[in-house]
Amino acid sequence: MMNPDFISVVRGTSAADALERVRTDDKAPHQLLSTVFVTEADGKFVGSIGVVDLIRGDPTTAVEDEKDLVDLRVMAGADLADVSLMMADYNLTALAVTDTSSNLVGAISVDDVLEALVPENWRNRVEASSGV
Repeated sequence: MMNPDFISVVRGTSAADALERVRTDDKAPHQLLSTVFVTEADGKFVGSIGVVDLIRGDPTTAVEDEKDLVDLRVMAGADLADVSLMMADYNLTALAVTDTSSNLVGAISVDDVLEALVPENWRNRVEASSGV
């Protein structure tokens, strides 16, 4: 489920510069564009923040100083139950994935979790009833 393409900025980046990164990125899937991940210069995960929180905040504030920055992550290889529960408990649309050294290696979007959770026969039933 982990996607290696996501928006990340280094600690010290201003909210305005982080938003510019979202505007200009052409690799991250649109499902992951609602969250900006913050790292140290060496790739260690610091936290994540929603784009809406950056828009509403002071554009000159460093991303790690934003009050809504959260330090929530799962380790690479986490099982679906752990990922699902963390995203549900904290109402996340994207979740950081780190390695054993706390380096940010990817992100999981809520739509990928839902796709993994919804049984195939439910999808077939919905497609049949919607005419798709």
